[in-house]
Amino acid sequence: PALAPIAAPSIWAQFLLPGVPTIVSFGVPLFYNGGDGLYLRDVRVNQPSDPRGQFIIEIQRILKMQFRPHDDVYTGIGEALGTHEVTRFLEERRQPVRILNSHFLAPSEIAGKNLVVISSLRFQTLLQSLDLPSAFRYNGDGAGSIEPNTVLPGEKASYAATGFSGVATTYSLVSLWPGTQLDRRILRLGGMHSWSTFGAVQYILDPAHQAVLQKSLDADPVDGPRGRKSPYFEVLLRLEGKDEQVRSVQYVTHRYLQAKPVNQ
Repeated sequence: PALAPIAAPSIWAQFLLPGVPTIVSFGVPLFYNGGDGLYLRDVRVNQPSDPRGQFIIEIQRILKMQFRPHDDVYTGIGEALGTHEVTRFLEERRQPVRILNSHFLAPSEIAGKNLVVISSLRFQTLLQSLDLPSAFRYNGDGAGSIEPNTVLPGEKASYAATGFSGVATTYSLVSLWPGTQLDRRILRLGGMHSWSTFGAVQYILDPAHQAVLQKSLDADPVDGPRGRKSPYFEVLLRLEGKDEQVRSVQYVTHRYLQAKPVNQ
């Protein structure tokens, strides 16, 4: 069967250069292992140094058990499905792909390669250590929210997740940066939750959504309210879901990023 057309070359062109390998990397949440098959997960705690880990300490005291950080146990359903879909998308186009756990990915491993990171915005990945620019802030408190660094007319100062039974609304980011050189790319597909992370993957692989995004990018002036035009940008998406299944994905806004190739 014929492959779906690439309607957003701004996203995918550099990933489809012949022979250039891509690492597809999934995010991993932080669990605490108490032994004998018992694990704890506090979604607010994504690195051992987080002061909100006092809840874990209190559980240790009550259970009289020692729980140790363990971040190579499980990943989310959205991350797993997203990794599969992006890998299949690239392999169908005869691109070499390697799948790796984002938490254990070293900067040297992405030298000369493209990188796709599929991870909840809560999880700690290699990207935090690369000091990449962002036009949006993720706030993990409460239900979670994404906040533009600058608010344009018609935009909100904060896009908060709502609803946890029945129909829920949440948000995701599609972020594109340079890799270790100008003709390589780092693409992050991340949501507030695992299912909204998969929603970002569905959006960016869908030709109809790609076409709308590319049209919006093409229409931007060289130096407009969304920033000086650049090959690198971030897109904010709004998602609706039910029972943690994506029902719809909608473009909200985007910003351009001024970024340089990352140091290894």
